[in-house]
Amino acid sequence: MRIVDPQSLGGLWKVLRHRIRRFPTFFVDGGEKVVGWNGDPDGAVRRALARRAALVPGEARA
Repeated sequence: MRIVDPQSLGGLWKVLRHRIRRFPTFFVDGGEKVVGWNGDPDGAVRRALARRAALVPGEARA
């Protein structure tokens, strides 16, 4: 996991590159994007991770 400050130079680059308009924004393995705290963000990130794990063949599952 990497935490990037959107006010830093590197963070500004990521905001522009990924067209992020709301914060916080989470990227799951560089693919799916989960935006904001609305609802259950922890659950949304976990579901995105579970979907990602189901797509990767041959990877050990816990």
